[in-house]
Amino acid sequence: MLIRSAAAALLLVCTFVGCSCQPIPRALPVSSYESIHGFTVTGPVSREDVEKFDRLLSKIDPKIVAAIASVTVTDNADYGGESYVGLCDGSGEISVRPTHFHNPVTIWHEAVHAYHFSLGCRRRSGQDCAFGIEFRKAAGDVYGKKYSWNAFPTQGLLDEYSSTDYFEDVATMTTDAYCYQNGEPSVLRRLQALHQLKKDPRYVRKLRLLAKYGFISQRLCDEILK
Repeated sequence: MLIRSAAAALLLVCTFVGCSCQPIPRALPVSSYESIHGFTVTGPVSREDVEKFDRLLSKIDPKIVAAIASVTVTDNADYGGESYVGLCDGSGEISVRPTHFHNPVTIWHEAVHAYHFSLGCRRRSGQDCAFGIEFRKAAGDVYGKKYSWNAFPTQGLLDEYSSTDYFEDVATMTTDAYCYQNGEPSVLRRLQALHQLKKDPRYVRKLRLLAKYGFISQRLCDEILK
């Protein structure tokens, strides 16, 4: 979904230090290419850019990737305002700025939204799916509240952006799990190393639900919780 402010966008990227942005040359004409994952990528990109993007998606669960309907690479503010870096709509169509096309945190985060929508889930509790009901219950009353950004991780949340709503909590935690899996800096890994992960049962409950509903593998869940 839409990353709604520059601060939130910066936080989302900076939470995982080392997942750096690699801009694509702006002089390229708009082209369309078929991804090896079965959807079209459109924007000022080359075949080599798309191949690199495909390799990035190959590092996460194929079920997540299969939920992507299309990817548009654009700086057009109509896709979400001047502050957007990436978004995914309810049909699985992803839009991303050229500067974030090869950023694993942004791409994995939006792909997770696509999969989340594919389960029939919506942000409004009255329209939610079985997963959403279970996840909200596991998380507790933590969303939409004011937290000091330097208090995180706290309340079963990994960062400030996770506190926006449960959709962003799901996407952020799942993305962090894939950062853990792929050797990128990870808040979950830091909590694990400090023996803090199991001290708040909300982390454990939510990770197990992510595995139960196919966001991450059971093996990855077990590895994080070992």
